[in-house]
Amino acid sequence: MPQHSRNLIPLLVLASFAALSVSSEIHIFRDAQCTQTQNNITGPNGYPDGSCTLFSQWASGNNYSSFQVGDLDPGCTVAIYGDDINTFICSSKVFEIAEVGKCYNASWVYYSIDGCISPGETPSAVPSGGQSSPTGAIVGGVVGGVVAVAAVIGAFLYARRSWKLQSEHREHNAQLRQDLYELASKRHPAELVEKRSPVEMEADSGFGVVPVKPYSVPSGERGEEMVVSNKDRDRREE
Repeated sequence: MPQHSRNLIPLLVLASFAALSVSSEIHIFRDAQCTQTQNNITGPNGYPDGSCTLFSQWASGNNYSSFQVGDLDPGCTVAIYGDDINTFICSSKVFEIAEVGKCYNASWVYYSIDGCISPGETPSAVPSGGQSSPTGAIVGGVVGGVVAVAAVIGAFLYARRSWKLQSEHREHNAQLRQDLYELASKRHPAELVEKRSPVEMEADSGFGVVPVKPYSVPSGERGEEMVVSNKDRDRREE
């Protein structure tokens, strides 16, 4: 093995231990330009999924003006979220993977440190055979791997959040349809009563107007006697 490769291995081992000893940090600032430090947040790391945490709980009096992602443990990324859209925390549709060293304002409410590599994991062994790669190629490969892992984790978090929001919307719409159906089933339309005007019965042509005939009684009072028509008499005789 060439001399420079033997010297490189201890340096890589020391760098690995140093990386494991660094805690993921987020810095809280009093001003909006990320210059007046108020507090430093350490973790909590997610292996792999972190927990949604309020920025304000680390600030004095729950007030802060800006924040900045500092050092991160191996594999860690920081997802930041806006205000919740329902009762679930980190339910905002506005979220992104924060960049290290970028100053963010206080419109971001939650953060979650995800995708961290557990300190107990053993790195893959380096093959002893073959020619060693130059130092620049090794560093470039490491950086490229970190970027690729961060991109995969970001895509996974985005897909997971989108699926969760779609699932909540489907449940909400199903419940809304069920409530509307139950409300409609409780309402019965009032019966419509058909109103008809009374119909006069047609007079029987066999019965005419019965005339009356005046008569006198011994007391001198006058009375009226009904005169039966011939048709009525014939019907009675039948």
